[in-house]
Amino acid sequence: MKIDIFKNPGAKYGAVHLWMLNDKLDPEEVKRQVRILSESGCRALITRTYYGLNTEYLSSAYMEAMECAINEAEKCGIEIFLQAGYMPNGFPGLTSDMCGYGLEARPITDPITNMVCLDRDDRYYYVVRPFNHAIDLLNEDAVRTYVLKAYQDTWRCFSRHFGKTITSIWVDEPSFHPPILPWSHGLPAAFRDMWGYDITSHIPSLFHHTDNYKLHRHHFWRTVVELLAKGYFQTVSAWCADHGLLFSGHLMGEDTLTDQIALTGATMPLYKYMHLPGIDHLGGSLCWTHGASGGEGGLPFILTPKQCTSVVNQLGKGVALAEMYGVSTQALTMKDQQRIGDFLALLGINQRCLHASFYSMRGRRKRLHAPNLSYQQPWWQDVNIISRYFARLSYLLRQGRYEAEVLVIHPIESAYMLYEPLRYREDITKREPMPELEEMNSHLVTLSKHLLELGLGFDYADESMLAEYGRIDDQDNFYLGNMRYRVIILPQLITLRRSTVDFLNELAKKGYRIMSTASSLPSFVEGQPSVLPEQLLSSIIQVLNTKDDLAKALIPALNANAPGYPANPDLNGHSGIWLHRRYLDDKDELLFACNVHEQETKQLALNVVKGAVVEQLNLVDGSVQPLSIEENRDLSKCTICIPPESSVMLHITQKAHLDLPSKEVRMGDYTKKQVVLPDCWRMERLSPNALPLDYCRLIVDSQYVSSAVPTLAVQDFLSSKGYKGDVTLEYSFSVRDKPANIHLVLEEADLWRVTINKHECRYAGEPYYLDRSFLPIDISPYVNLGLNIIRLTSYFEPLRRAQFTLSGLFENLSGVELENAYIIGDFAVTGTISPREQQQRCLRLAPDFRLEVEKKDVQGDLVLSGLPFFAGTVELSQNINLDKPMYGEKIMVGINESSFCTVELLINDVSLGVQGIPPFTWDITKYVTGGNLKLSFRITNTLRNLLGPHHRTSGEPDHCWGEKAFKGYSLKEFTKDGALFLKHEPETETWTDDYFVIPFKLGFVTLTYS
Repeated sequence: MKIDIFKNPGAKYGAVHLWMLNDKLDPEEVKRQVRILSESGCRALITRTYYGLNTEYLSSAYMEAMECAINEAEKCGIEIFLQAGYMPNGFPGLTSDMCGYGLEARPITDPITNMVCLDRDDRYYYVVRPFNHAIDLLNEDAVRTYVLKAYQDTWRCFSRHFGKTITSIWVDEPSFHPPILPWSHGLPAAFRDMWGYDITSHIPSLFHHTDNYKLHRHHFWRTVVELLAKGYFQTVSAWCADHGLLFSGHLMGEDTLTDQIALTGATMPLYKYMHLPGIDHLGGSLCWTHGASGGEGGLPFILTPKQCTSVVNQLGKGVALAEMYGVSTQALTMKDQQRIGDFLALLGINQRCLHASFYSMRGRRKRLHAPNLSYQQPWWQDVNIISRYFARLSYLLRQGRYEAEVLVIHPIESAYMLYEPLRYREDITKREPMPELEEMNSHLVTLSKHLLELGLGFDYADESMLAEYGRIDDQDNFYLGNMRYRVIILPQLITLRRSTVDFLNELAKKGYRIMSTASSLPSFVEGQPSVLPEQLLSSIIQVLNTKDDLAKALIPALNANAPGYPANPDLNGHSGIWLHRRYLDDKDELLFACNVHEQETKQLALNVVKGAVVEQLNLVDGSVQPLSIEENRDLSKCTICIPPESSVMLHITQKAHLDLPSKEVRMGDYTKKQVVLPDCWRMERLSPNALPLDYCRLIVDSQYVSSAVPTLAVQDFLSSKGYKGDVTLEYSFSVRDKPANIHLVLEEADLWRVTINKHECRYAGEPYYLDRSFLPIDISPYVNLGLNIIRLTSYFEPLRRAQFTLSGLFENLSGVELENAYIIGDFAVTGTISPREQQQRCLRLAPDFRLEVEKKDVQGDLVLSGLPFFAGTVELSQNINLDKPMYGEKIMVGINESSFCTVELLINDVSLGVQGIPPFTWDITKYVTGGNLKLSFRITNTLRNLLGPHHRTSGEPDHCWGEKAFKGYSLKEFTKDGALFLKHEPETETWTDDYFVIPFKLGFVTLTYS
């Protein structure tokens, strides 16, 4: 570890950005955005085609834009990861020898045209059906042809950049099509070669509990994973290596045993082929799992990252990536980024991939899929606060080595026996239970959680990798690849491979500690009933899957032969603190500790060898600070308080990087008094205020077609009718006090004929608002007191439909998108709190807003002080009188219970810096000279309150799944037919006419004298 690199780690350790190319690509705008993103400290851009792309994929204009992006990235010193617009499950014009196949149990009443029937019973046909746009992932020849067409032919013109600016090929979610099982023409022969019998004679047992079903399912899925590994992953990996590129990306359904089988078969044996393996974490919950909204069963998000990082550890890959923040809403703050990123870092993730930076927010693009992590965010000018934080963390988590004491045998091959395809639905709310499989999954995650709570390092072992990379050295040390383990745990398992049984038996003979946390031991080998060897059976220690029982069984044994490192954490039963430990070559240690509890501060006590120094490495500013140590005879103790959902990085060393401060300073400051300032502030907006206009009346042929309904409903209604022709949208807003400065913001303003109160207005070239497609029109001269009417008239035709689901990611779909308008300017937006049920983390407002003169004196939540839809920065000031501090006295300013993204403190208009990660504190001692001073805070929020979603009855949950979050499940109530559209129900199960916004407030400001 080098402190100078820690302080300034550079782009090498920055984030990878999913850069969504989702509009007409202008070469100059492409270059501008590459520069903007490079200035945010990013490592690389993934050039991904996305919904809304208006430049024909692979046209000369598209390739010119790509060339501009690559050349600009080269100038900026960042990398490009290429992603094929034609994904494995979304390739147009596939020939029969390339397309994939699935095995389906099809009801006997359904037609089976263009399908091959392998078997039937009184309820089902068992048929093989083709997938017209998905390649055969199990067929090496098909994948080789795909790689030739999607990669080699497409990108040949950029090959001079391979291994230089272009460093990687990014692959997103190659997967199966559940509940249909994967199939390939070569599968029966491969199955017969592996197992010696014909699977086509036992097809119903893959779906039902018949005919030795556990054996056939176990063998079937092992065959599938073997073919997937050799067919797709090995082929892509080899092509990348041959062209000097890294194979990167993430898989699908990594998050539970059920989803993993359904969508991928198994993840761990596939990661071995990836040079930069990754995972996907969506939403804002740390209990998220695939298909679940806000978490499934309360299980923490451990399985997905640990599967990936276990392989990275064992094969010495060095870097594990996580795509994060997607579908978490525009409300994502730097604190939220830290909370999610820290949690994943604890589990070994050391490369962030941001979902996503959107080229454009025009039309539906702003909803697919938030948040937008680019220049449009009001806080973007300070993005380096969070990017440098994680660059430093990424650097540190690649230093030294991770040592895991415990190896847990992964149960995926036992889970094959329990997977019920007829009960699976991708929508988790529509699945039928698979209790045994769900219990196996819960047991594994719970065991993992207990090990983390005990501060123990652990990995999972995939049985295929154990067979390939497991070994015992001359000193009887057990290794899986690069990793040495001292204890093996068997969770809930039904079957083991013969190679696993033999290996465990050999370890048992050598006295290795093998434990089982299940109520029974595996009773199958290679999918068939079998008894474990006597030596192994007698050696296995049964332990209950509880934290206390695991602690009693593991801690004494591991501590007895622990390596001689300088620190020993004593968690004292504090289950909220989790650790990631890395050991440096000189026996120094890095310890990353995170308090995962949402509300309670926790204490971490470190027992430290005499003479060692504990340094805190500040990830925010790069500083290094020795911590206070309580000296004892043999061991010393260092105690660190960690606030909720916060972390600390410690370096325990025999040699400090800074001269030790005096003993008096090392004892720490003590608080003499604390003063809470009155919540009375003088407010000055530094960005325009805003009012979204999202309800309109539709006029066709000079006739009103509707009352006021959501703009998005008008789009869906006209599209459902296939309407083409002129339309007029009529918006209204109410003014109590006429503003001097007021603008109407429209997307594609030059395409609309605009009138306000019957006065025609035009876009006159003013600078854009937030996004380059948001164009302001000055309407100041035409606004009246009372009700104001805006009419927008233009030609409409529906968006062209995509050829198939995933083709929407790269097709240029022409058509018109009707979007909300916005009023911006110098005014307050006043409204009333809705009488309907409020929700957590947000405020529900009635749909009745007025523009008024702003109040300069404010307190509390600024949403209630005229800024419910504001996106930008305000300055809050007050004058205070402070005595000059006494010698040795320090005065700190702090903020608590706040709600913003970033905050800047100014004393007498001199900035003390911007912060985005709590605790928000500043030392103002040198600025206090006695007498009056001006204390000012500039707080900045996100796009959430401006862009919504505003009308979800759930308010502000921890996820935002695309259009349905904004439309009330596509506004079914409005668009089934014209009559329902005309009725417009203001309150349904999924839609409310009320507006949910989130707080925007400074919080409590304290002055602490110490």
